[in-house]
Amino acid sequence: MGGRAWTALLLLVLLSGCGGPMLWRETSLNQVSVGMSKDEVLRLYPNHWTTSSGRRRDVEGMEIRPARRTSNGRLYEVGEVVLNTGSNNVPYWFLFENGRLIQWGRQRDWPAVAKHYKIDFDSPAAAPR
Repeated sequence: MGGRAWTALLLLVLLSGCGGPMLWRETSLNQVSVGMSKDEVLRLYPNHWTTSSGRRRDVEGMEIRPARRTSNGRLYEVGEVVLNTGSNNVPYWFLFENGRLIQWGRQRDWPAVAKHYKIDFDSPAAAPR
């Protein structure tokens, strides 16, 4: 086998994901819209999927933090997924109210959202205060 063939084989092995779970790309946000159900969003960012050959592939999917119900009966949940921007990996948060997506964005952009919805985004449970 020639040098180019070995290089191609090495690249194929490296790109096949032997190094751990795959991350979703930030461009996947183009498929997200306000009003989507939590299940629809979770289908966009699953924790694994199956390749066409039937092999299971682990990915860095969305993690839903524990839900909390406010005194007015609204159920808030926060989902977090790390997205690859092309140059680095950035955590994004998704806010669900009563099972529907109402807002999403980068973690660092959420102080105003936390204040508006009275949700503590810094706590492990992301619970409303």
